[in-house]
Amino acid sequence: MFAELRDRRLKRKVAARLILGDLYLAEGGADEVLRVGCWANIEWGEPIETWRESREPFAASVDAWEWTAVDNAFRILGRVGTRAVREKDLHDGHLGSAARRELEFLSEQAGKARAIVLPHVGSEKERAKLTQEIEHQRDAESAGHADE
Repeated sequence: MFAELRDRRLKRKVAARLILGDLYLAEGGADEVLRVGCWANIEWGEPIETWRESREPFAASVDAWEWTAVDNAFRILGRVGTRAVREKDLHDGHLGSAARRELEFLSEQAGKARAIVLPHVGSEKERAKLTQEIEHQRDAESAGHADE
């Protein structure tokens, strides 16, 4: 009984970590496409696959409103991925106003979903280290973009 409970808890934590990573990728991808003004070579489908594989154990560990908010971010990501495939070769890949709005909405919703998922990835100490590492990586990325 204890081993089964421990295994379920571990699956939930792993699911939350995978989901969190993909939310960072979704938000960063949306921000990058908005920054450059055209559809970049971003694999939008991989996070959707992770969500499909991880959502059941995640759902078991969160409140219904939390699951709904995170699911919404991934539904928006799915729409953006479909739009990217459809519009990438149109207008030299440049974004229309509807695409910009949808990318801005994805970035906003992915950020909200990250805040929901973060408490489920591990201890307070783990979350603090994770947040510090991600900020460090973002700072390094931002410095790289400044050179462009």
